Amino acid sequence: MKRSYFGGFVIPRMLQIKDAPSIIASELISGNFPIIILVAGGSASGKTTFANKLVERLQKLSFDVILISMDDYYIGKEYSEKYGYNFDQPESIDILMLKRHLDDLKKGKSINKPIYSFIEEGGKRVGYEKINPRQIIVVEGLFALNRKLTNAGDLKIFVKTNCHGRFVRRIMRDSKRTTWSQKDILGYFLSVVEPMHINYIDVQEDNADIIINNPYDPIIEPHQAGCNKEKQIKVILDSPISIDEVQKSGAEFLAHTIQEDHYFIGSGQLEGEVVRIRREQGNLIFTYKALEIDNEMRIKHKFEFPISEQERGDVEKIFKERITIVKIRDIFVLNNLIFSLDRIVLEGKDLHFFEIRGDNIKEAKNLLKKLNISGELTRQSYFEIFS
Repeated sequence: MKRSYFGGFVIPRMLQIKDAPSIIASELISGNFPIIILVAGGSASGKTTFANKLVERLQKLSFDVILISMDDYYIGKEYSEKYGYNFDQPESIDILMLKRHLDDLKKGKSINKPIYSFIEEGGKRVGYEKINPRQIIVVEGLFALNRKLTNAGDLKIFVKTNCHGRFVRRIMRDSKRTTWSQKDILGYFLSVVEPMHINYIDVQEDNADIIINNPYDPIIEPHQAGCNKEKQIKVILDSPISIDEVQKSGAEFLAHTIQEDHYFIGSGQLEGEVVRIRREQGNLIFTYKALEIDNEMRIKHKFEFPISEQERGDVEKIFKERITIVKIRDIFVLNNLIFSLDRIVLEGKDLHFFEIRGDNIKEAKNLLKKLNISGELTRQSYFEIFS
């Protein structure tokens, strides 16, 4: 379905992120300037990336354009703490000042835009910057389609990503660009960011002229974020192998452990992705894995870290537990290759697996041959096998 907007041009209601900047920019030629474009979306939805690409495309078409971030209109940490707000609530931002500034720019007047620093004193306004009127003003932020602001916008855009995608992106992104631990990022997202998203951000979609889909890509994005790689060969054994048989090959026994793995699913989670909480020796470990295509080895981009019981409870608020698998694991090393014998008893089935971890496919195959391992090779996780 298509809808008409200002200037008489027509843009599809739904766009994909890769096509949107060019489609929108090409249609703005017939607009009546100045034009104000509002871009909203959740944390890690890709709204800032989209806004930057849109501005870049407009500049290539020789438009006089500027990008304004709503972040500069935060009032300050001291103010938010005084009144009990967090930075994912619209009350922490001076939306009315931004509205006045956009009205002035629309009338051809210059403004003194605030400059905000998230570093100084934990967050404060540190100065002002003069902004002159432009042909096109692009505003991006969590609350760019807040009802107090929408009348100022000529074109209103909402960048949409499901909770699962924003959750994974946020952990990967902030662990690289902030001093926060992955554990702290997870806790803040689950306890603050997502509840605020539901209350204040999702509702803005109804105010949008255009909705841009920006789904999380579990193949490309973990690689771009530099996630650790886990490489494995997994064999579904035809028959059990004893510890004694393995040790006769010269392998060193490292550990015996019991792992209780709780696998979760979330809206938008794709085939090959794993969200897991493991309980082992009284500890809880959160793990995310994303599949990478390979002909022989099972390769997963992953991150994992310890969490608390409270954080486990927060995970359960946005993800649904699909299955629990209890695994009895004996771990060995031989020729610098770590491998394990795994026994899983589930729903009356007693299944045995052999897993090798390492980069060298040739050495791994030689180990299988040396140990006389027979069975079916699989690239599936235990979650995929038993779900």
